This record gives sequence, structure tokens and C-alpha cells, in this order.
Amino acid sequence: MLSCVIDILRRHQEDPGLFEKVVRGVFAYGSPQMQLMADARLIATEAHRFDTRHSGEAYVHHAELVTVIDMEYLGCTDPTELGACLTHDVGEDHGDQWPIYRIREKLGKEVAETDDWVNRRRFDYVGDKQEANRLFFHNLLFVAPLRPIRVKLCDQLHNGLTPWNLADKEWVGCRVHDLREYYIPLARKVGVLYRELIEVTSALESGVCLLPAVSEA
Repeated sequence: MLSCVIDILRRHQEDPGLFEKVVRGVFAYGSPQMQLMADARLIATEAHRFDTRHSGEAYVHHAELVTVIDMEYLGCTDPTELGACLTHDVGEDHGDQWPIYRIREKLGKEVAETDDWVNRRRFDYVGDKQEANRLFFHNLLFVAPLRPIRVKLCDQLHNGLTPWNLADKEWVGCRVHDLREYYIPLARKVGVLYRELIEVTSALESGVCLLPAVSEA
């Protein structure tokens, strides 16, 4: 099960041009759906243009691979959900330049709302960081609709497959805690990526990176 996801993601790691080909196979050229995907990818690329992951790869590749999990592994053909996968970190990481209302102007109401559900900045008004975190997870577990939940679970699966700080036991413990306490129950509730997240969590506890970057392989 998890090996299938890893194989899909490895193909994309080895062939950066594959993402466009897969999108082209899902949506017709010139269609509104294809245009939405192109616009979302452009926004993600612009917003994350100076961002890199721990491996040194461009951060936008994370956004693309989260989209790949949803599109290729889960079989999603909803352009709103896939567009939100591409831009899921834009409002949170670059909210000053890309506030949710600007995403709405560029990509429409549904993509912006989906991004906002997974946006921790919504709880910046809470002074206590732990309480803000609790409110964020409570919102996902009990209030959020299915679309942003799927986006967030795809995000967490890719993050779990590509951990950046396995040597830091405290960091790993926090990641494992969030997965077991919040994301795995959420995945079980909606029936999406439940077993996959369990496997990823076990790998993290064992100190294993299941999907090294190509430069690290």
C-alpha cells in the first residue's frame, strides 16, 4: 500500500516534467480545470520561489508531490481540491504577500476556502501557542469539510515520508504525537490514507526516512 505511493513519488522525483504530463492526462488542454491548475501552480511557484526544503530542493516540489498523492494515488479529479493542494502552504507561509483574499481573487472562492481551513494563521490571535495548536486540530477534526481534510492528510503523508530531523528525538516525538493524536484519527474518520499514515508513523518512530530526496539517495 505505502510502497505504491512511494513508487509514484519516486517517479516524479526522477522526472520533474512528469507532473505536467499527469495533469495534462487528467484535464483537457484549454479547459477551465486545466487553467485553474496552471494558475495554482504559478502562484505556488511564485510564493515559494525562495523557499527550499531540508534536502535543498525547491519547496514548490513538496506542493506538487502533495498534489500527486491526491491525484495519482487517491484518484482525485476535482480541480478545486488539487489546486488547493498546490497552494496549501501559500497562505500560511506567505500570508503577508498572499493573504487568503488574494488567493480568492486569483483562484476563486472554493480554492481559497479550502486553503483557509488548513491555515494555522487563522489562530494567530490566540496568545498561547499550545492552545492555538489545539484549536487548529479541533477545527480540522470536528468542523472542517472533507476537501481540506483530504488536502491536509496528503500533506502529512508526504511530510512523514520525507522527515528532515530524525536525529532530534524531541522533534520526532512531536511529529509522532500529532500523527497519532490527530491525523490518524482524522484519516480513520474520513477513510482516507488511514493505513498509510500508520505505516509512516511507525517508520518515524524507528528513525527511518522512507523517501529520501534524489540528491540524498
